Amino acid sequence: MRIIAGKFRGRKLKVIRSPQFRPTSEVAREALFNILRDKVVDASFLDVCAGSGSVGLEALSRGAAKVTFIERNPICVAALQRNISMFGCQKQVKVICSDAIAAMRRLLKTGEKFDIIFADPPYGTDLANRLLKWLDENSGLLDEEGLFIVQHSRRDSLSCACSSLELLRSHSIGETVFSFYARKRSIR
Repeated sequence: MRIIAGKFRGRKLKVIRSPQFRPTSEVAREALFNILRDKVVDASFLDVCAGSGSVGLEALSRGAAKVTFIERNPICVAALQRNISMFGCQKQVKVICSDAIAAMRRLLKTGEKFDIIFADPPYGTDLANRLLKWLDENSGLLDEEGLFIVQHSRRDSLSCACSSLELLRSHSIGETVFSFYARKRSIR
């Protein structure tokens, strides 16, 4: 697996080879960043359920100002730390080894805001819906004009009835779906 574009283009990523882990494919990342385009440049980017960091490092490669990674699995965090070290981007990143919602709660308390929040929770769980519900109730973590993107399986529907976030679009690539949310216009 490699970084697709930007300053780290072509660099190999250390990923964990196990059926338990599912890194975002190069094809899916390319589709995601083709949609995001220039929104990534100078953005503060939060990569939730980051795994080995392929999406956040792709964002950094394409010009994000800073990336915060949240990952609770120590094996994934070790791979993520190796990738960060190999790319020499330690000054632009922060890694939080924690449960996703607990880490987001702490970031909100410290006043952090992100232009793009990307979440790739394990497929076949309710975590995507729990993250969407939490962010809907705590939208202050998302910048006024920010985007929240949830990667989920085509089989896992997002069922949260949002009051402060609105679904802008969904984009499918095979089994993978990216659902894009923003703050509702009435509260921006």
